[in-house]
Amino acid sequence: AAKQVNTKLRLKVMRGMLSDEQENASNLGFLTNDFKLLETNRYDAEIGILIYSYTVVFAMAFALYLNWQLTIIFFIGSVIPTIVSTFFQKPIQNAAEAWTNANDKYVNQTKNLLSGTATFNLYDKQDNAVKQNQYKVNQLEEKLAKMNVLNTNTSAFLNAIAIMGTYLLPFAIGIALVIKGQTTLGALFAITQLSNSFVNPILQ
Repeated sequence: AAKQVNTKLRLKVMRGMLSDEQENASNLGFLTNDFKLLETNRYDAEIGILIYSYTVVFAMAFALYLNWQLTIIFFIGSVIPTIVSTFFQKPIQNAAEAWTNANDKYVNQTKNLLSGTATFNLYDKQDNAVKQNQYKVNQLEEKLAKMNVLNTNTSAFLNAIAIMGTYLLPFAIGIALVIKGQTTLGALFAITQLSNSFVNPILQ
């Protein structure tokens, strides 16, 4: 649905720009930046990293004090999603690179078409220009759709691994240790709660 909407909007905007002789390549940012706007809040990210770092240190220290074995188990479980995610980095990077290349081709073609706006208007060939642009738009949206699907599927899989590795498996091992008398149920629940403080920042 998003692909179809983006394609339709890009083509309509392109047609409108071609109909206006005053439009030029300097307005191309409307077709690119406004459709794919990425913002990074640098300061919020830096403050978040500091807070997470202190949280991990203090939570880990107290958990080790309660029971170092359980703490190590929970910590190892929290690292599993990070290790698994490394196997998905390359496909995601390839998908992002493919989208970037398609976007570059789309931008270059659109610049060339917009530079000939006066000619298209003179010979009433706006439809031909839009048809030429449609192929690049379709390619761009196809690459974007593939990248989004890959990101969504990867996130869902990693979330499942995270739940298994950070909670279910360590808790099951903890129950086994309680049964064997190697730790107490209170320590298990306490470390389970503390694990949120050093697991969640790692997963962020």
